[in-house]
Amino acid sequence: MAGESGSNSVVDDLIELSGKTDQNEYLKLFVTRQIADRHGFIARMRPEVNIARNEVGQLNALIAGLEASEDVGEVWDTIMCLRDEQRKAEAKLADLQYWLTVAEEEIMEKQKQLNIMDTQAIDDQAHLANYDSDNEIENDDLGYHSEEYFDDAHED
Repeated sequence: MAGESGSNSVVDDLIELSGKTDQNEYLKLFVTRQIADRHGFIARMRPEVNIARNEVGQLNALIAGLEASEDVGEVWDTIMCLRDEQRKAEAKLADLQYWLTVAEEEIMEKQKQLNIMDTQAIDDQAHLANYDSDNEIENDDLGYHSEEYFDDAHED
């Protein structure tokens, strides 16, 4: 199967490797894996956010300390360089927070997808159960009518 060409061969191979035979079950497995990946990304990025936040705080303190000194003119270039570094650190922090927000939103969307898949699976099972029940009722009705017909035929 791995040597097949076509777009479905990779999906088929992944389904085979996952041990799932139903494509909907595989899709649920795939979405669950995506959710786990996003959680992993968030777990890796939170320390980076903390580092960037600490860096911004340290730069703010350093700039404030230098600005409070008596010889601001002598350290003016240093203050300007530190402000540039501060802007870069704030931009990095904003970017990290943005990507964390994106990952959290993706997790919510993927969880909604899973809920929809679960609801559809339940509906499909209920539909099949109702279909079976409906068929039993129809068969009982047919049996009743055929017996009635049979009785009417013998009375003649």
